[in-house]
Amino acid sequence: MPTTKFCPTCQLDKPFDPTADRKSRESGFFSLYACWDCHDARRREAGAKCKAKEMLEDLEGFKARHNEASARAKAKQKLADLEDFNARNREASAKTRVEYDAIHGAGAFTRRHAARASDTEFKRFKNRMRVATRRAFKKLGMGKPCHTEELMGCSWAEARYHFEKKFELGMSWENMHLIDIDHDMPLDYAKDERDAIALNHISNLKPMWKSDNRSKGAKHCKVAAKAFVDKIMALK
Repeated sequence: MPTTKFCPTCQLDKPFDPTADRKSRESGFFSLYACWDCHDARRREAGAKCKAKEMLEDLEGFKARHNEASARAKAKQKLADLEDFNARNREASAKTRVEYDAIHGAGAFTRRHAARASDTEFKRFKNRMRVATRRAFKKLGMGKPCHTEELMGCSWAEARYHFEKKFELGMSWENMHLIDIDHDMPLDYAKDERDAIALNHISNLKPMWKSDNRSKGAKHCKVAAKAFVDKIMALK
């Protein structure tokens, strides 16, 4: 016989038929804690949230695809612009090359271009040297006491000649990214400022392939390293 029952969810008395099948709409209640109206409202809310989540995911996916497509289009446009620029300037560049070679001799333009590239790489080498020496003293808890040239005991021009003289087959300033600045007597020996100054002297530096330098490690004889430090400091 139909009667009423309190719904804890909506806090209202709702029609309830205890003789009807459990969870049937005729009973009036979906469960002990919710009438059918509350259950339907929950389902609609959950469906709306799910749909909103799907729409958000679709929007994010669209943005990602759009950004990727936009980036590809920009890269393609830049490449097209570069090819167009090269096409328009190829003739002018060839004319400049011929005129320069006519004045300065055959192959002068190519040598000039190579020299400029070499100078750029040597500037990077100088920065690497400055960073390496600064790091060596920082490891000892102190600042670099003087300029890198003073530590090496020579000018940058002399350092360039020193390294070029020690280049192995295949080494050049253009592939310095494959080359390490190696210390014959490793910097790990340095225990104080005196040691660090001596071990950064140009006579202790040479170019070495990165792969060879990694495999070499920091093996050294303390007696030989001490003798080298004493020898260099005696010259200063």
